[in-house]
Amino acid sequence: MKNSFKRPKEPSSNLAETTSNNSYYKEESVNLNDWMKEENLRWTLHHTRQLRPSVNVWRGDSAPTPLIHELHDLDDLSVSGMDGQITSLVDILKQTDTDAFLVMHQGKVVYEKYFAGIQSYYPHGLASVTKSFVGILTAMQLHNGNIQLDDTVEKYIPELSGSAFADATIQQLLDMQVVCQYPQLFPQASYIDNQLQILLIAVGAQMAENNYIGPKTIYEFLSCTSKAVDHGTKFLYSNGPTETLGWILRRISGKTLAELLSEQIWSKLGSEEDAYFTIDKVFTEQASGGLYATLRDTARFAEMLRNDGFYNKQQIVPKEVISEIRKGGNLKLYTASESVKYKPRYSYHNQWWVNHGNKYGAFEAHGIFGQRIHIAPEAEMVIVQFSSYSDRQKYNDSFKLFDKAFSDIADHFN
Repeated sequence: MKNSFKRPKEPSSNLAETTSNNSYYKEESVNLNDWMKEENLRWTLHHTRQLRPSVNVWRGDSAPTPLIHELHDLDDLSVSGMDGQITSLVDILKQTDTDAFLVMHQGKVVYEKYFAGIQSYYPHGLASVTKSFVGILTAMQLHNGNIQLDDTVEKYIPELSGSAFADATIQQLLDMQVVCQYPQLFPQASYIDNQLQILLIAVGAQMAENNYIGPKTIYEFLSCTSKAVDHGTKFLYSNGPTETLGWILRRISGKTLAELLSEQIWSKLGSEEDAYFTIDKVFTEQASGGLYATLRDTARFAEMLRNDGFYNKQQIVPKEVISEIRKGGNLKLYTASESVKYKPRYSYHNQWWVNHGNKYGAFEAHGIFGQRIHIAPEAEMVIVQFSSYSDRQKYNDSFKLFDKAFSDIADHFN
C-alpha cells in the first residue's frame, strides 16, 4: 500500500515571533517518494511521524527547565548575504528556507524566530545533527570505560564480520575514517547518492521498487558493505560509521538509543517535549539522521555542552567529553577530502565539526537541508537553526554564509 498522508490545514499563528507563508497551508498528498520535493519538505520535517514509524525519547517527569528570555531585535543585524553583499539577518534566514532560529547568549534567549506557521512545540528533523548526539553517547561510554577507542567493531558486533566495518576501530568510526563500498544498486548515481538511496530504503524513508534486491533494514545496510581503502587513511563523511556506533551502543547497554538518550541526557535537561527517533521495519532507530526535537530543547542541549556538560544543576556529560571534541580531528586527512570545498576551516572529531577558523572556539553539528547547532564557548553563545533548504548545492554553499553570519552575531554581543 502506498504510504501517504493528507496534509490538513492548520490555524495561522498570531505570535509575534512567527511569520506565516500561505503556501504552507495548502492541502497536498505527501508520501515516501515525494517528501523531499521542495513543496513538501518543510511540512515533512516537522510531521515525519505521520509518514513513518517512530519511538519517543522521553523527557522525564520533572518540570521543564525555565528559559530566560531577554529578546533583542536582530532582524536587521547586518550580515553578508549569499552574493557577498551586506544584508540583514532575517533576509538570509528567509533566503535559506529557515524554519526556526534561536540564539542564546550568557544562558539567556536573545533571539527566537519561527517561519511559515511553525510553532515552538513542533519537533523538527535534525538530520545528521543526530550523529553528534550519538557521538556524545559513545564518548560517555568511552569515558566510563565500557568500550575502548582501539576496540574493533567485530568485538561487539560479530554479525558484521566480513563487512567493511569488521576491523574498524571505535575512533575511526567516530572520526569518519572508514570508507566503504556499497553495491551499485542505482547505476546512474554518484557514490554518495547511491549510498543515500540505499539507506533511505533501508530506514523506511523511501519506497523500494518491486524488483529491488538491496538491504531493507539498517543492519542489512551495514552488512552489505566491503572495504574501499584501509581504515584511518582517508576522511569520508557518510552514514555507515554512525549506524555502526548505534549498533554498538545498543549491544553494550542492552537498551535502545531512545532509552539511552532519554536516561543519560534528555530527561536531565528539563526538556519541554519528548524527542523521537524514526525507526526501520525491525524497530531500529536511525542513528545517522533519525532524531527529531524542538528548537528550545535542542538549544538546552547545546547550552549544556557550552557549559562543559553542566546544566539544570547537574553534570550531565563529563567535561572531558567536550574537551576532547574541541581538540578537533586529523587536519591532514580532512584537507584532502571533498568536504573541505564547503567547510574549508574545519576538521571532524567524535562526530562533531570543529571550526578552527572561528575566533570564539566554535564546534558544530550539521544536518542536510540546513540543520545546525553552533556552540561558541568563548562568545558565551549558542545558535540552533532548523531549515528545509531543498537545493543541495545552495545548501552546501550556505556553510560559508552562516560561518560568517554566526560570527557577526557573536561580534554583536561581544
